Amino acid sequence: MGTAATRAKNKWNSENRDHYHLTLPLGKKEEYMRLAREMGYRDLSKLIVAAIEEKKITEGFI
Repeated sequence: MGTAATRAKNKWNSENRDHYHLTLPLGKKEEYMRLAREMGYRDLSKLIVAAIEEKKITEGFI
């Protein structure tokens, strides 16, 4: 069933985060993850969110 800490983290995530399954071209996952880290992001998700936010600004959606 998991530890109390794991259950608490899962509960918090389900109440505070949206989830989206991302499909990448085969063989690109490691490359994209490496690039994200090299660019100073903790993980690929952070880079993707930052890229979308930047695109919103440059395209005038904000």
